[in-house]
Amino acid sequence: MSTEAQTSAAPRWRRLLAFGIDAAIWTLILYPVIQVILSGNESDIGAMVMNSFTAWVGVSGINLYLLHSRSQTIGKWVLNIQIRRSDGSHAGFSRKLFLRYLLPGLIVAIPYLGQLMLLLDLATLFGPGQRTLHDRLADTGVFPYPKTNSA
Repeated sequence: MSTEAQTSAAPRWRRLLAFGIDAAIWTLILYPVIQVILSGNESDIGAMVMNSFTAWVGVSGINLYLLHSRSQTIGKWVLNIQIRRSDGSHAGFSRKLFLRYLLPGLIVAIPYLGQLMLLLDLATLFGPGQRTLHDRLADTGVFPYPKTNSA
């Protein structure tokens, strides 16, 4: 195992802030549609849905690119942390996408149970090893992004 793989987990505050950045981006994308729906002015809904969908596609594309090339989301990129296997080695793209994001995302989408799972997932970050439920499911962890030696 290389020295890079032996680094310790990223600080909890950086993980939470990265999650907050990612959540804020998605909220900004969906907020206009929610506002139009709540206002009852359905004449604007078509344009809002198209704008939000276009932004969703763009942000999803950026996140998929970062996830594949750097093992990061936008929030993790901003805070210079990345996803790796629990032993510090490289985590494959399908492991990160399906086990770490899509499967937990489907569970969180279940009414009531999903919100409970999200709270439990975040709470486990404060346990030993600083690994969330989705980290355990995918056998991943979040670590500082390795520094490159450029001289």
